[in-house]
Amino acid sequence: MANGTRLKELQEAQIKTNLFLVDERVRRQVAEEQTHTRLDQVIEVRDGLQSTVMNIKYTLVTVQQ
Repeated sequence: MANGTRLKELQEAQIKTNLFLVDERVRRQVAEEQTHTRLDQVIEVRDGLQSTVMNIKYTLVTVQQ
């Protein structure tokens, strides 16, 4: 009987471990997706700022002529 009980305890521990690992994987994937989204937003802002700088430079050259 003790062996059967121990086996059941081990199986339950394995299930809990598997659930924990799946949960951790999901958390990491969500965090990675959020990081990619933020990076995309930063790149968009950078591109917009670069465009603004180019427009200002062009305006300065035009005004100076």
